[in-house]
Amino acid sequence: MNVLYVGFAQGFQNADKFYLLPQKLINGLIRTGHNVYIFNDRDFARYSNIFRTSRFGVGAVNRKLLEVCKQFQPKLIILAHCEMIANETLDEIRSLCDGVKIVYRNVDPLCSQRNVNCIKRRIGHVDGTFITTAGDVLKQFSHPKSFICFMPNLVDVSIETSRSFDSNDCDIDLFFAGHIYREMEIDYRRNDINILMNSLKGIRYEFIGVFKNSPCVFGQDYMNLLSRSKMGLCINKV
Repeated sequence: MNVLYVGFAQGFQNADKFYLLPQKLINGLIRTGHNVYIFNDRDFARYSNIFRTSRFGVGAVNRKLLEVCKQFQPKLIILAHCEMIANETLDEIRSLCDGVKIVYRNVDPLCSQRNVNCIKRRIGHVDGTFITTAGDVLKQFSHPKSFICFMPNLVDVSIETSRSFDSNDCDIDLFFAGHIYREMEIDYRRNDINILMNSLKGIRYEFIGVFKNSPCVFGQDYMNLLSRSKMGLCINKV
């Protein structure tokens, strides 16, 4: 089956996050015998104009997506955070590709009203929505024309290759990687990290991206830190 993935994947600036969900989803589809074509809407929008800004490439990226669908004839389209793609374009795609199914996936927290609005924008225009949050909170997205479904965060054996639990050489007892100070002015996770740093005695910890003098780490450097860690710390935004 021809599968078209529309979103920020395998683009000009995306190698530093090769371990995120898009690559795992694409890998899984290919392993199960599907032919996957990636349409990076953000990169195309930026490079469709001399100013290299996506704002001036909205019209071009929608026209290009229609052209790709006409040529590729996908049976399944997976939409990521492709906010520049208009719902009207999805309607045109259905007329170009007979029997195509269109689904939307979202991995961002539902405590963000902006993200909730992004999800609601697609409801009724796609056949279904997959969200990495479960529970009654999904009821707000119910619609007679679109199903809503929980999707767990993916794991890929070709990406998660390290086995810290089998190693006796881990030199980091506790690891946390965040993107705190750039995302929001007030982030309570920083307070949690401060408490840990002041209370942990005899523990070898590595906290990345928490403070301004602690830059974020991406790519294989991030994966190497994980492989050296006995335990990873997960702290939600709220």
